This record gives sequence, structure tokens and C-alpha cells, in this order.
Amino acid sequence: MPLRRTRLHLRMSRIRHTRTVIVVMAILLSTVVPVLLYAQSSAELVTYRQLRLSDGTIEATNVNYRFAFNTITSASIGSVTFEVCQNYQYEQGDPCTSPAGFTAGGATLVSSIPYADFTYNSASTDSRIVISRPAAIPVTPQPLTFELEGITNPSAVGSYYVRIETHASTDGSGPQIDDGTVVFATNIGIDITTEVPPYLLFCTGITIDGYNCGTAEGSFISFGELSSRASRSATSQMLASTNAPYGYSITLAGETMTAGNNVIPAMTGNPSSVGVSQFGINSRQNTIPSVGSDPEGPGLTNASSGYNSPNNYKFQSGDIIASSNNTDDYRKLTVSYLVNVNASQPPGRYVATISYICLANF
Repeated sequence: MPLRRTRLHLRMSRIRHTRTVIVVMAILLSTVVPVLLYAQSSAELVTYRQLRLSDGTIEATNVNYRFAFNTITSASIGSVTFEVCQNYQYEQGDPCTSPAGFTAGGATLVSSIPYADFTYNSASTDSRIVISRPAAIPVTPQPLTFELEGITNPSAVGSYYVRIETHASTDGSGPQIDDGTVVFATNIGIDITTEVPPYLLFCTGITIDGYNCGTAEGSFISFGELSSRASRSATSQMLASTNAPYGYSITLAGETMTAGNNVIPAMTGNPSSVGVSQFGINSRQNTIPSVGSDPEGPGLTNASSGYNSPNNYKFQSGDIIASSNNTDDYRKLTVSYLVNVNASQPPGRYVATISYICLANF
């Protein structure tokens, strides 16, 4: 509208006096020229602006910042700048307040796509990152992606702004070609902690169904009447598991079978001998006599030496009869008991009370 009024005034002035025309033309030129100069200095707004942080918590160090945006102008680009501000910048030259705690002075450019010749420029400051090429090379409108590492986040929770600019110069100076702003936020972060308590599962019973200690039943074994003409045998079971880093140990405690002062001698790792007084145990499948079972379950624990040989039996209070050196899943061991007597073994009710003690190795 102001331009139209000026032209109307110009026509009227020509009728009146030539001098007036000259004055009006000067007014017209002073009105139009500033508009043309402003149009020449404006930059295009980059599209699809995106910033991804590998860690958004305040004061996080060695953070990766991944910038992605689409250029609009076909031009020779020699550098790209990313200026991080606490306040929003609308135009080039607007004051930028650097966020407290933020620093990119030691950042490293780890990737630039599709142009791999960009490098981190020494013109960068703690809050203004400059990446440049050896020379300005024509670039058509297209997506650009840059990833930098080694950045320290601001020290306060809040929103922050990054002004992106492309330049023809190779040091981020001079007028921008395209520009735009992205915003990112920092937070305190959520700390999630938990604890896995140490555990040791152990139970014994005459029978245990599967790997469930809740099914363990029985604690009494009767061999009936002993005879010098035949062996007597029986079994019990034990189940163990632990997350202790060094596993567990199962110790045997008790005494051999006695009736008052009369004793059935303990075995030392030898086989069954019918007609010889002896008492012992092992944790394997035996054939002489046919009794017992090999260890079973997803765990790896096996019987210790002296109790791990089929058809050989031993009894020594204080012995470790089974152990593991690592965390171990459910493992069920079947303990076989063997007793023989000779013809001159004194009569009586022979009894043995045996305890199995399981301790985690820490």
C-alpha cells in the first residue's frame, strides 16, 4: 500500500513541477532499497531438524550428539556450526547464553554422512561446535547427518537450544546459507537399583520328588536284621543349589553304627565284603550290591573323592562328600548306605545318627 500511494503522488507531481518529481523519486528509492537488501541477506530454514543424545542426564560426560537435518539451498558449503544456548535464538546475531556446565571443547566428530571429509574445526568453542571441509564444495538440497562424541551435558535440568547454520566459509564465519534451531532437554535421570540376595538351598530326605525341597520326606532308615550271609543297603537323597560365587560344600558328620560299646567299623573306600563287619556310604549307582543312583539335575556338583566310585564305600566324619566351586543349579545326590557284619558281631541294636551340613563358599 505505501508503494501504491507513492506512485500516485509521483504522477500528480509531474503535472505540477519537475523538481517535485525528483524529490519523490528519492523518497521512492529510500523506501524500496532496504527491502531488497534484507531479502538478499536472509537464509533458508533447514527442515527435518533432529538431535539425539546418547545420555540425557545432567552433567553426563562423553555424551554422543547426533544431528540430522535437510539443507534447502543449493550452495557451496565449507562449514557447519552448532551453537548451544540456554536461550532461544531467532535470528543470526541474537545473543546466546551458554548453558552452565555444558562443554564441547574436547568433542570429536565420529561420522559425517554423506560427506566424510568434514572434520572438527579448531574455531570451535565450549558452546559453539564448528565442523568444516578442506574447501567449500557445492551441495544440493539433501539430508546431512553428523555425530559427535565427548560432550558434557548442561548441569541443570531444562530445555536448551541448538542453532544450526551452514556457511560458505571453512571456519563457520560469515553469513549463513541455511539455518534452523533444535531443542533438547536434560533431566536428573531415574536410578534403578535392586539386589539379588545370596541364597543356599539344601534339604535331605529319604525321598525328594524332582527338585523340590517341599517334597522331601523321611529321616529314618531301618536295615532290619543283619546277617553275615548278606549285605544290607538303603538310600537317602539330598538336594542343593546356590548363587554363591564359589559354590558350596556338603560335610558329613556323625559316627559309624554302634550298640553300646560294640562297633561296626567304618569303611575307608573299599568294596563290599559279605561276612566282614563294615559300614560305609557313597553317592553313585552301585552294582555290588545293586543300590543307589548317580547325581542328577541341571547342576554340575558331583560327589567328592572317596564317595564318587561305584561299589566303593567310605565313612569318615568331617569329610566333604560333595562340593561345587561355582554357582550351581539344582543338583540331587542319592546317598547309598552299606552294612555288613561277620558271624561273631555282638548282638544289639546298632544305631548311627548322621548329619549333612551344607555351607556356601564365599
